Amino acid sequence: MKFIGNVLSHGRPIARGISINLRMHGSRWHGELQLPKGSSISSGSYELQLRDRRSGRITIDQVNGETAYFNGDGQLKKQ
Repeated sequence: MKFIGNVLSHGRPIARGISINLRMHGSRWHGELQLPKGSSISSGSYELQLRDRRSGRITIDQVNGETAYFNGDGQLKKQ
């Protein structure tokens, strides 16, 4: 499923309005982020906020060019 959303670090947006490809398998979820050119996102833990008001913790495992691959950590909850 494709979404638009933001990536936050310590409550501060570090990437806004990015394209997110999300796959859900029960309570497990993962996907890819299409990063803006020149983005400084690296592997680590972040918060993902979708435009449909859901959010959750993600761990970015790998960044390959303008694509970051992540795994969801816990529930993707509606705020």
